[in-house]
Amino acid sequence: MFDISIVDEEGSEVEISAPVDVQMELQDAGQLGEGVSAVHLGAAGVEVLDASVEGDVVSFVASGKWLQHSGGGGGIRFYTDNNNANNSMFEITLADSYHVPDDPYELDGKSFGIMRRDDATKGKAMMASSSGNSLDALPLTVMIHKQDDTDKLFIPADSGATMWTFEWVEDDRYYLKATVDGATQYLAVGQDGLSLVSSPEDCHPITVAPGTGAHAGQISLQAGGTTLTYAGSKDAGFNVQGEAGSEWLYLVQESELTDDYFMTYTATKVSVSDESVTSGSKLVVYTRIWNNATHKYEFYAIDHDGSLHRCYESGDQIQWVGSKANTLLWEFTEYRDEVTQEVNHYYELYNQYAEKYLAPLAASGQVLSDDPIGINLNGRRDGKYYTKIVAWDDANYAYSGLKDSEDNSEVLSCPMSEATDFYFAVVEEKQADEELGTVLLSKDLTGVDETETVMVEYPYQIFYSLKSDTTERQVDAEPGTASPKVVYKDTNKQVSYKSEVTVGGTQYGKVFLLKPGEVADIQFPEDVESYRIVECGVSSGEEGVYDHVYVNGNELAGTTRSGHYKDYEVEFDDPMTNAMVAYENHVNEGALRTLTLTKNIYEADGETPITYAGDDGDPSNNDQTTFDFRLSLGSEFDEKLTRANMYTYHVKDPEGYYCVWTQAKASSRA
Repeated sequence: MFDISIVDEEGSEVEISAPVDVQMELQDAGQLGEGVSAVHLGAAGVEVLDASVEGDVVSFVASGKWLQHSGGGGGIRFYTDNNNANNSMFEITLADSYHVPDDPYELDGKSFGIMRRDDATKGKAMMASSSGNSLDALPLTVMIHKQDDTDKLFIPADSGATMWTFEWVEDDRYYLKATVDGATQYLAVGQDGLSLVSSPEDCHPITVAPGTGAHAGQISLQAGGTTLTYAGSKDAGFNVQGEAGSEWLYLVQESELTDDYFMTYTATKVSVSDESVTSGSKLVVYTRIWNNATHKYEFYAIDHDGSLHRCYESGDQIQWVGSKANTLLWEFTEYRDEVTQEVNHYYELYNQYAEKYLAPLAASGQVLSDDPIGINLNGRRDGKYYTKIVAWDDANYAYSGLKDSEDNSEVLSCPMSEATDFYFAVVEEKQADEELGTVLLSKDLTGVDETETVMVEYPYQIFYSLKSDTTERQVDAEPGTASPKVVYKDTNKQVSYKSEVTVGGTQYGKVFLLKPGEVADIQFPEDVESYRIVECGVSSGEEGVYDHVYVNGNELAGTTRSGHYKDYEVEFDDPMTNAMVAYENHVNEGALRTLTLTKNIYEADGETPITYAGDDGDPSNNDQTTFDFRLSLGSEFDEKLTRANMYTYHVKDPEGYYCVWTQAKASSRA
């Protein structure tokens, strides 16, 4: 007896509504003998299918359609013939005959960090230290390198993250162990939570399950029917049986590079035609590549050696992790006519670190050159947002361009017809000034998925006094003032600023706005005596959005301004001894809200409701009208809302499935 089912790419069983022929090839079909039949258990009831045996092939005949794998469509389809032998070939294996090979994932004896990774340059590593029934989480910067056509995740060698060693037991089950204070401890996953035990006899072997589709490259860990999960915040750490999706984790390796190398950089996206891009501009030149598994664009910047470096999109910015040398920078040159000084549409992109120019020549396979070549950027010439990077190739007597390699590891020279579109992001390099007292103001958010909060902005007021004049001054960014600069870390770009905002009924003047994950560099004068910083109008307490506010790990009480709104202030002496102010707001459990949109339609009488076909159980109601909605989102202080497809959000369809935004429409995924 065989139990045959068809599943989709996520492993969910699919009920077939159209007729289909199923053909199985067995090692010894002769043993089936005569009188073979198949029974289909479907929504319409029990259907008995006739069957015939020819050699080792068994065919079950329904009504003339063949089950095939659609190579182009990437799924299962029904087709009128079976002319494509490869697409029509399926392997059927008896479940009780399948044997999992020894150490199927080749993990035995290998050590990895276990991480919940944000869709950016950071993540949380699972530590071999416990808080109650949970294990602690360590925030870390993550770097990605593509090796053997696979993304490898790395963390700094000096990060202090726990490295877990896999010890194979049987089938796909392993013990996970780590060294704690010189002793070996084993990870125990139980219904009550996570713990560390001294002997493998005191814990269940852990089943390792690799992810597929959107979770390709990730794993989940289960033991005794209990799943290990990320608890949703740094404070909560790792526990068991968390929300759906929180079970998917990454294995990360330690890099030989230290934490000093793992610097996060940010550049602002800009049109290649933007007038602010002029000779001398420092640019990141990047492309975007669609990932069929995750249904998202991935971003890659051209590095100094022609390799592609993984980047991340965050609103109007591109972020990446690199060394202090910042090898992704390309200096832009725009040539002009010597007489008229008009732009002649020839350009250069020069990497100072490599001392090379981008110079594609397909005839020789050249990507980089020691000498300028005069490239063309037709997108800039035509006023577009993006462009192909091309140059005249004498050997081919045609234009050559640049494209990404199949494994996304490097750029290659190619005929112009195959060239990839590239984008620009501007880097404003910060000039060091030894006469300034620098303070870094950072913003972090816990208790909520960080990838969902990029639009939230938090207002800060900054005050200081000088040794030569103890009068308190407020830092501002008003035009024409000589106030201290407040820029994003590692750039010269000014932090978002409002001359006035109102929060919770209280008016605040001269405020700087930070999003979670952003760091402001405050450049005080050399003779600064002291400074204070105020986070303004935080919705606090049981009725508020946040239940705790910390600075540098210490919880603040706050000062009530109106209702449940509070200001959270810190004051420090000389910034030379207090150069870091790290605010962390913890989201109150249950503070998040759901926005529900309902579309109602009525007959011409204005009273009789019209429902979608079948929703009311009336088969005579055949209205199939659908309506398109455009969603725009913004922060509390935005004057203009931005189209929501620029940000991460989810929508539930009537069946309860979450939908994700595609290029043209929302498509539901379980």
